Amino acid sequence: MASTSAQRVYSEIGRIAQSDLPLRERRAEAAKRINQFKADLVVALIQPKEAERLKENLRRVLQRGASQHKLTAEVNSVFVEALDVLMGQAR
Repeated sequence: MASTSAQRVYSEIGRIAQSDLPLRERRAEAAKRINQFKADLVVALIQPKEAERLKENLRRVLQRGASQHKLTAEVNSVFVEALDVLMGQAR
């Protein structure tokens, strides 16, 4: 089972965002990682209140990551995609 740590998921999304994959694939990989995070919360039988806390932690770190001014538009769009999937607003 993959980690449910917000910082670990954020780091993995960062690696995906900075990879040499085409943008479409990076965004798809980020979405897949977020969906895995959500599935891990269910499999781990984490109480709903704790699961929401973990999702909120991840939302905050992804939002901070996406707001870094030094990011390129492409890298930023990977973080935005991850946020959208986390919040149930996938495009």
